Amino acid sequence: MSGAEHWNQILEPDEEIIWQGGPVSSFALGRPDSDLFGLGIFVIVAGLIWIFDEFPENSREQALKYLPFIIGCGITVAALIAAKYRRNRTWYSLSNKRAFIGTDIPLQKRRLKSYPLISEYPLKLINHEPGTVLFAKEFVDGGEDNFDRWDSVGFEHIPNPQHVYRLIQEIRSQADSSKETP
Repeated sequence: MSGAEHWNQILEPDEEIIWQGGPVSSFALGRPDSDLFGLGIFVIVAGLIWIFDEFPENSREQALKYLPFIIGCGITVAALIAAKYRRNRTWYSLSNKRAFIGTDIPLQKRRLKSYPLISEYPLKLINHEPGTVLFAKEFVDGGEDNFDRWDSVGFEHIPNPQHVYRLIQEIRSQADSSKETP
């Protein structure tokens, strides 16, 4: 099945793709990996404090003191590598009605999520190069022991975010004006 045939099964009859892209795959911390990176730094600092607190006389105990530091370094490096890998396996599409975020990460099934471009959600531009355009909110169930929350959703770490921001503004204004016209 070709790409166009695949989109024909997903898109509504009066819907068309107007932009496609993906995140820049450089090393950079984003929202999801900041927590893991922060945990790694915390474990590194705790390990260093423990290492320099007092030296044990037993060499086995001394070797164990380096374990938290090494684990912290591993967590920090894993946060950077995982974020880059996830960005390499993510694709974005924008139609005249919805935004699509597709991921294809091994050990997870392929995902294609769509988000209507409605004006009830705030549109936010994080204007860097690469930048981010946030356009929706998604409920995240924290499970029994954690807090539920609403996460912002958007096209993250993209080149030329101003262009995508303007496209979404135009789509929203057209949708709002069509609602007002009977």
